[in-house]
Amino acid sequence: MESFITGSSSSSRPIHVYLSFKGDDETCRFTDMLWAALETDDLNTFWDDKKLEPGDSTFIPRHFRKAIKQSNISIVVFSKSYPSSIWCLQELSEIAARIHEPRYAVFPIFYDVLRSDVQNQTNSFERAFTKHEQRFTTNLCQVRSWRLAVKQVANLSGLHVPYNPCPQVIDDIVREVKKKVCKLGFVDAELVGMQSRVREVEELLDLRSNDENRVVGICGMGGVGKTTIARVVYDRISHHFDASYFLHNLCEFHISDLCTEMVYGKHILLVLDDVVRYQSLIPLIKTASLLSVGSRIIITTRDEGVLKMFKKHHIYRVKLLSRDEALQLFCRKAFRCDFPVRGYDVELINRALDYASNLPLAIVKLGSYLYNTRSSKWSTALIQFKKDASFMVMKVLKRSFDELAFEDREMFLDIACFFIGKEAKYVRGIFACLFYAQLEKSHIQRLVEKSLVTLIDQKIQMHSLLQEMGRKIVQQKFPSNPEKWSRLWDFNDIYRVMQNGTGTFNVYVKAIVLDLEDSQRSPLKVEVLSQMSNLRLLIFRNVKFFGVLENLSKHLKHISWHQYPFTSLPSSYQPYGLRELILPDSCITSIWDEEKVPNSSITKVKIFSRLRNMNLSGSKDLIKLPNFKGLPRLMRLELEGCTKISQLDPSIASLSLLRFLNLRSCSNLVSIPNELFSRTSLEMLNLACCSKLAYCLKYCPIDHEELGERESLSNLSCKRKKLCRRKSI
Repeated sequence: MESFITGSSSSSRPIHVYLSFKGDDETCRFTDMLWAALETDDLNTFWDDKKLEPGDSTFIPRHFRKAIKQSNISIVVFSKSYPSSIWCLQELSEIAARIHEPRYAVFPIFYDVLRSDVQNQTNSFERAFTKHEQRFTTNLCQVRSWRLAVKQVANLSGLHVPYNPCPQVIDDIVREVKKKVCKLGFVDAELVGMQSRVREVEELLDLRSNDENRVVGICGMGGVGKTTIARVVYDRISHHFDASYFLHNLCEFHISDLCTEMVYGKHILLVLDDVVRYQSLIPLIKTASLLSVGSRIIITTRDEGVLKMFKKHHIYRVKLLSRDEALQLFCRKAFRCDFPVRGYDVELINRALDYASNLPLAIVKLGSYLYNTRSSKWSTALIQFKKDASFMVMKVLKRSFDELAFEDREMFLDIACFFIGKEAKYVRGIFACLFYAQLEKSHIQRLVEKSLVTLIDQKIQMHSLLQEMGRKIVQQKFPSNPEKWSRLWDFNDIYRVMQNGTGTFNVYVKAIVLDLEDSQRSPLKVEVLSQMSNLRLLIFRNVKFFGVLENLSKHLKHISWHQYPFTSLPSSYQPYGLRELILPDSCITSIWDEEKVPNSSITKVKIFSRLRNMNLSGSKDLIKLPNFKGLPRLMRLELEGCTKISQLDPSIASLSLLRFLNLRSCSNLVSIPNELFSRTSLEMLNLACCSKLAYCLKYCPIDHEELGERESLSNLSCKRKKLCRRKSI
């Protein structure tokens, strides 16, 4: 190369191609086009873009030699004038010295010159070397080394290019160069953490096996690098196949076109990027059987569910970057090097990394945003990024949310606002209340498959940026007015809403969850709860209140109120949809104040028609239990530690669905309706520490004929399987 590099190849990017040529006018027109085509195809090319003649020096600058050593492939453009340049010959000697390296390739191009003239060093090559021998009479060894280098490179597989070639020739060269780069197994060093991830995907693809077609799904949340991994793998292995395709923005139309284009019996590599709906894959499923055995299909998606269309498939879940990888990537974007620059506060760097939470997209955006920002301005810039510039990250993440069905969206927002770190079983139970159906594992699993939540040790986890996105969705229309948010989770926001209640009905708030570590916070004004007419979920723990609770929303489906401070539920409360009532350690004396029918001694029975679970454990002031005929669907009743209860209402025997009854430590309990034991639904009964229940037995005294198939209570899980001998105990 007959001139000095002036920076056409960015020092921060790895060098794919080193371009060696004689910089005369005729050759430069061709090399200009070739360089542009290589760069357009993301092949970073080291070349001379200023055409400054360095003369006949036999010395190549250090950064040229370094570029040759760092490149993956060298393109040598032999032209008629090439051997006349001592610079080019020195360059060629450096290139030839690497010919036998396993991860390096040389691609000769014979531009308007015969290969035989170069190999045999005749015509213009003969004349040039004769001049060199005449000039370097005292250093003929140098000339002989140049001759050898020319011969070595000219004997390699290359391409003849005529003078002033058509664009198709340039395209053919670029395609050939890309194949060579792929065969070398190149992975862009700028892509932090890519080596291990690419290797793991290639192991799943198992190219050595040709006895089957293989489908590999690359799955993960938005911005985690699925497309980047797929592109690198595609570039590395596409040369192994008869045909290869990389499709973005997939739709059924594209798939149908592709299926007609794919030729029967050929080995195909097909990458389908960012697949959203499984329906778009149906034409491919029908055509897959026509592909030759040994074909490979790679699908990138946020939703693992789309892969179920394939009977056999492998899933690669893209991991977030490690902390070290995240730091390296951040430094490359913020400082243009692999390590923090002196003078920048490590604590601020850690704050930036904590915000990005090892998500590549967020790290790239944040690092680029902070580039060229003085260290003294970083704290302000980071706040500003979170406020304004993070919208690009959130836009990418929100696509997954927008694709959810309505109930799945509601579940996602509930998790983002309330349930991160909670047991999956506990959350499924609450969702079963909120959405009426007995949810299977698959309902939360849908969010897992869509890369929106993860299960770690059976606890629900979510990436911090997904959590932030979910909460911003709740707040977005009224960011400064929490009384208009659908969900409230922060004490300060809840305090503001409760203290500033105007007495008008609040139709916005649908759920409040406030779980405090202790009860040291200021008490909340409880009257405002009576005005929230659309509440469906209410969870309080270690929260103090003052005032009078006049009513509760009839739409409530789950109430969990630790240390409920009132003696009963509001008399005007109509629990039409309530499915769970959890009031442990409460001040309650009775569930509600009984009402008499006018002009009669008959007591009204309040109907909890949907209530399945009631927990009043630890309510030491509870004296009277309700008429259980108003709770026809009750399945679980917990009264542990209710020390003032002396007897159960006989109507408890009418609970045909009751499975679990916990009366542990009801120390004043002296009577249990005997009919309760004939209930075949009852699976668990705990009578431990019920000290006033007199005589004990192992078996129920009911006649076997009455019990039917259930001849004894030996199958009844009971922590104290000794029941009193009395008919009513």
